[in-house]
Amino acid sequence: LHSFPTRRSSDLITGFWPTNMMGKRNRSEVQKLRDFSRQSMSNHPLNTTPVQPQSEDVIPRHTDHQPGAPKAERPAISGLGTKFLYERYGILENPFGVTPNPRYLYQSRTHAEARSSLVIGIECGVGFQALIAPPGMGKTTILFNILERFNKVARTAFLFQIHGGPRDFLRHLTSELGGEAHDLDVVCMQDTINQLLIRERRAGRQTIIIIDEAQSLDTSVLETVRMLSNFETSTEKLLQIILAGQPQLAEKLANSEVVQLHQRISILTTLIPFGLEDTRNYIDYRLEISGYHGPPLFTPAAL
Repeated sequence: LHSFPTRRSSDLITGFWPTNMMGKRNRSEVQKLRDFSRQSMSNHPLNTTPVQPQSEDVIPRHTDHQPGAPKAERPAISGLGTKFLYERYGILENPFGVTPNPRYLYQSRTHAEARSSLVIGIECGVGFQALIAPPGMGKTTILFNILERFNKVARTAFLFQIHGGPRDFLRHLTSELGGEAHDLDVVCMQDTINQLLIRERRAGRQTIIIIDEAQSLDTSVLETVRMLSNFETSTEKLLQIILAGQPQLAEKLANSEVVQLHQRISILTTLIPFGLEDTRNYIDYRLEISGYHGPPLFTPAAL
């Protein structure tokens, strides 16, 4: 044994053996070493686990895979752990999911003010609005809540992380509004969008476009967005637009290249981080929506 590299006994048992050493020792010697290691481990005073004889009904823990034989599939967990966890706390679903579910919108003061400002701006037909806040503050949840509110009385379109130039943006927008863009040029697509807006207005519906993660838009695309505000009648705007994004969006809007777009934004709102009280209320609210009814789950120190 002294001529081999030092290895753990468990490595010898499970057959973890350097391939370069296998060429120096024949298989019978290696097998003898494995047998010796098994016997040493079973007789070790610290090994209190009795060795159970294998019966025909017991499946070995380690089996050598035969070439050409199908590999045994491990049984799927099937979400049993999650189910037991929910039952343990009496909840129906994950109260802290990462998806922006509008049901879980906690109306803190800052969130309630931002949402109310955007709703009033749409109802008053101001045209352009902006919601700017750091990631993870609940911007998209507010936007989904607004979409849910106006979904039955207005034509809505939600655009998220649109990549490309003005033509790509207009193609996505036309599709979201129910039109067909095909390979039309920018002017033709703008005319198509104008006709769609007029059709919705004649039907008594507003058209609301929400652009999330707008900080990723190219300057030329932001200029195309500004041009959409020219779609109007003699008395009102045909399109209500909300630009939402991270603080980089504010930096882009301050750029001299999009100064005309900045001037057309009638309402600009933001979100501020929670304090301790709002954090506690936020957790309790989401637990309640998920179905939990009981004593507080988190200690004051944890909060």
